[in-house]
Order: sequence, then structure tokens, then C-alpha cells
Amino acid sequence: MKRVWKEASSVIIAAKPKSFLRSRMSRDCSLSVLALKRHSDSSVLPNFYVFPGGHTHHSDSSEEWRRVFSQSTCEASRNCFETLNANVTLPIFKSNNEIGIPKAISLRIAAIRETFEECGILLCKRFEEKKQDIDKHLEIESIAQWRQQVIADASNFIKLCVENKCYPNVTALSLWSNWKTPVNIPAKKFDVAFFLVVLEDCYRAIPDSIEIEEIGWYPPEDLLNKSDQGEISLSHPQFYELSRLLHFKDVSELSKFAKQRNKSDCELFFPIMCFLDDQMVSILPGDELYPENGIEFTLEDAELKEKLNQSQKCHRLLISNVEPSGPLEHKSLIIQNVSPKYDHILPCSSHHITKAKPKNKL
Repeated sequence: MKRVWKEASSVIIAAKPKSFLRSRMSRDCSLSVLALKRHSDSSVLPNFYVFPGGHTHHSDSSEEWRRVFSQSTCEASRNCFETLNANVTLPIFKSNNEIGIPKAISLRIAAIRETFEECGILLCKRFEEKKQDIDKHLEIESIAQWRQQVIADASNFIKLCVENKCYPNVTALSLWSNWKTPVNIPAKKFDVAFFLVVLEDCYRAIPDSIEIEEIGWYPPEDLLNKSDQGEISLSHPQFYELSRLLHFKDVSELSKFAKQRNKSDCELFFPIMCFLDDQMVSILPGDELYPENGIEFTLEDAELKEKLNQSQKCHRLLISNVEPSGPLEHKSLIIQNVSPKYDHILPCSSHHITKAKPKNKL
């Protein structure tokens, strides 16, 4: 059977936390992220905490968007079809590139549309708006009704923009990462482009009660601690990306880094999953055991376990106490002698990072 990965987009939304959040932060940090708890009946990651996003829709690539963007008074927005991430070599940015608008634009439109559907935050700009220092949610008339229309039919997002004289704020979204569901995971498979945006405020977000049942703003460390204590579930990309965010003490620092890194290419994270006893190991690019074809292992369990323990270059996520039908109890990152590509950063060493040593047991 042919394996098919659905294209999807997600956006990490960061903002300066409200005063009541800052008062209970466990470290000197002035940064919160929006986290959504997926519905318990969801066919994808039920009860998991995720960033806003979802799979792409054909309307996200419609040529109609060129006409919408042409009405902007912001030169950068009008020219984004030719300039945004023009140097990125990710396969998801190149697939079906001859159909519709550039993938650097359509993937961002998908992330913005899904964010509006799932939590009601509209990352759009008015035609007459020029460059703005801090990006924000756009309040429009009858926004609740527009949200329901877009949920019912994603094509209505174009209609929303035309009638409200606005357009998706694609230049605000910086390319952050790209994750692809492992081959040997028995679940729906996605190829997800992750973007990042910093907003001026922790806007009120309302779950759609269809795919999402809870929404909140959290310091990254709080979400990681809740995951470690078994209070919430985080998938591999969310765990890894939240660990990266621990490097930043405030939103201005994060925004500056993300915008600078957006000028570079981006690495595809296509994990290889290994199941050993009650542990699951996710091998990431840069690890010496990561296969050249990025697909799968051919090693027997005993040989694999020995090689995992003797590796000199490690870039892997270890999940302990794995039960066949239960939650993944504990996650930790094992990183040694690995350098990030394309001006990115590795997860912060202050949380859940183990500096692997040769011949250490997993």
C-alpha cells in the first residue's frame, strides 16, 4: 500500500504573558504560547495539547489570493509571492508547486485559516495597513458568524478577506520547522510545516468545540512540566519545539531570532521510531544511527540496542514507560555532538535534556 502524508500547517503563537501568568512563572521568563487541547473524540491526537493548525485545503492555493494581496498598501505583502522563503528546499514547499500560488504562501494561509477556525484569532491585516512593528489579531464585524462560515467551508476564507478588505498576514509568520509522521506509526500521517508568530497580546481564544475543547496561554516550561507530571499529553514535535523555546526569556528576543532565521533554509525532521522493551526511541536527523534514506532501520533489536548505547552522536527523543494502549509517560531528549542546521537552535539544556555518554544504558 502506498504511504500518503497529508500536507498540514501549524503556527506557534507567542505573546507577552498577562500579569497573573508572570506572577506564577517558575523562572525569569516573559513569554507565553497558545496551546489547544484536542477533543477526546478526535481521530488525530485525541486529548493531546497542540499548536493551532490542520491540514491544507485546495482553496489555500487558489489564484484568487493574488488578487486579494494585490490590494494591500504594504509593499512587502504585495511582493511576498516572489520573495517569501524563495531559498527553501523542503519538499513540502516544492510539491505541486506548478499548481496555484507558491507553497510558502499557501501553507501560511492554511495555518492562519486553521487558527481562526480552531480558536477565533484572526491573523489578518487591512488593505490600508502598512508595516507594523507588532502583529495582532484583527477584529472584524460579525466575526463569530464568519468563523462558522469558514468552519463549514474553508473556501469562505477568501470571501471573508474580500468583504472585510483584509488579507492573511503571511509575512508575520516565520518558518520554524518541518515534521513528518514516522513511517512505522499506525496513525494518520502528516507532513507539517510549523511557523512562528509573536503577537502584541495574549488574545482571548475560544475553542471551536469540534476539534478543540480547551485553549490557554502557557509559559513553555509549564507545558513541559505538566507533560512530565502526566497531567497533559504532548506529541513529539510539540515537546521538541517547546524545549527550543526555553532559550528565550521574552517575546522580543524570540521575534528577533525567528525573523532572522526565516531567511535561511529549514531541515526536515522525519523521525525513525524504535520500540525496545518499555521504551520508544525517536531517532532524529544528525544522530549517527539516522539512516541515509531517512526511512527505516533494518537492524535486529539486540544489535540496535547495543548501537543506541554506544553512539557518539546522539539526537533522539526517549519515551519511557510506554504501554501499548496507554499514555506515553515520560519524555526526555538525548543530545550529544550534534549541531543544528540553517541557523536554528537545539532544545534548551535546562529541561529534560540528557547529555548522552558512550556505553550508557538507555
